[in-house]
This record gives sequence, structure tokens and C-alpha cells, in this order.
Amino acid sequence: MAWKMRSEERNMDEIEEFSHLIHEGEQGLEGWILRNCVANMKRWMELNKNDSPNHSTKQLLSKYCSLDGTLLANLKDLANANKAYEASSLSMVLLTKIATVCSDSAFGASLTTVFSETYEVIHFVERKMRFTSFENKRKYVLAKAAMEEPSSRDDLLEVFNISDTEASQLNVDIHQVTNVLGRMKDALPADLVQQELGIITDFIRRRDHISIQELHDCIEHLFVDMLNEFLTQLPNAIYKEFTESSPEDYEKALRFSLKLLCKVESLEAFVHWSYPIGTNITNLITSGSNGELIDTTQV
Repeated sequence: MAWKMRSEERNMDEIEEFSHLIHEGEQGLEGWILRNCVANMKRWMELNKNDSPNHSTKQLLSKYCSLDGTLLANLKDLANANKAYEASSLSMVLLTKIATVCSDSAFGASLTTVFSETYEVIHFVERKMRFTSFENKRKYVLAKAAMEEPSSRDDLLEVFNISDTEASQLNVDIHQVTNVLGRMKDALPADLVQQELGIITDFIRRRDHISIQELHDCIEHLFVDMLNEFLTQLPNAIYKEFTESSPEDYEKALRFSLKLLCKVESLEAFVHWSYPIGTNITNLITSGSNGELIDTTQV
């Protein structure tokens, strides 16, 4: 009975809210619509802020945020001997698989969690900024398939033909790890996955690590460099989304862009954003004490 009374009270409140619009006319209706749109937008933004990456993602980014992508730059220099190399969602998925194989701890699971939490942003940037070739699109499809396949350590050891005896030594013997990394791609058919895995494992092995911890740090650092490259490009991807959207799709583009911005807001201190050249997009994020937007191009 109580719920029925509360429902009737809400109905009366709604009737009261609509009734005053009749007297205020068109201007009152427009104001009411605007207030409701703003309220809905605030709820939408708070909902997505609650879905932001957890502490482990912030901790991982903060650990390497001052190193400015140095390891990824070195990987590109090595890979570019054949053709221009770009980090992709496939690269990051494969790094999580490598981390899982090379450790019997929670190391691989930690990277997998971070990737899952930021995957929506990674894919959006990849789709808007990287889908310029069939190969890049194919890499995304393969990355998605790799994410959905079983990825326990036992499953991966079987995929890469690593024996139980070898696996037992991977967390204590750096030479055994180096040997396994050199063989991993040979267990796969010749395709884009094998090619990408070969580029990454060859690079890791060339670092000549002297300890397991040093190898783990290398994998982790490379992963963060790749993640940062995607996060950095988010403003450019959003700008491209808006400029390419039709009037009918503009509201959908706005809601989705706000969703991604709210998700990564907590990571802002660790990311060096890249903004579209020749635009005043920074005006949208800077305001003065009186609430008016500052023209940052004049600062």
C-alpha cells in the first residue's frame, strides 16, 4: 500500500510540474526541456565516472608517466626496418598473453585487467585514427578474437607448446624465459598474429635482461607506452568523430564521447593529451574564476 501512495505522490508532482508550463507558454517549455536535458546529462556523466579505471590502472600509468614512451619508440625503430610500425589493440592483447606465459604470479592478470578497463577507449581511438588500411582493421578483429578465447596460463602454455617442465622454470630462470620467447611465434600459423608476436618477442629478447623482474618491468613499461599512445590521441579522435558525424548522429556522438571522457578523467594527471591542430578545443576545458571560458590561445 505504501508503494502505491508513493507512486501517486510522484504522479501528482509530475502533473504539478507540467501544469505550470501551460501558463508559462513556449518559453517555459523550452526552459523545462533544457533543465531536464542538463539533469540527464549530469546523471549520465556521473554514471560513467563510476565506471572509471581502478587504482591498479592509475598506479601502472604513474609508474612510467615520466618516461615519455621511450621503450615503444625503440620498438618502432627496430620494427621500422621492414615497414612502419604502429601499436595496436592486437599488440596490447599479445603483451598480456606474453606476461601470462612468462609468470606464474598475478602479473599477466594485472595487465589483462588494465587492458579490459581501457579497451573501449583504445578501440575508439583505433577506429577513428588507425582504420586507414585493411591490415589495421584486421588487427582489431584478431585482437577481439584473442580477448574472447580462453586465456588461462595452462591454455596458453598448450597453445605455445611449452612443457610443464619448462613452465616451472619461467618464474626463476631468465635464460629459460628468453628461450621460450624465441619459440612462441613458431607455434602459430603464419598470419598477422604471428607477425606481431614475432616483432614484440624479438624486441623483448634483444633487451638482454639479467633478471625476471627486469623482464617483467620491460613488458609492463612497453604495455604502458602503448596504452598512453592511445589515451593521448583521445581528443583528436573525439574531434574527428564530431566533424564526421551527420546532424542525425551528433547527439549519439556527443553522449559516447562524454562517456569516454568521464571514464578516463581519473587518469588525466598521467596522460599528455594531444589536441587537434588549428582548433581552440582547449577552450572547452579551461574556465576562469567567474565561470567564463578562457581563450588559452591568448595565454
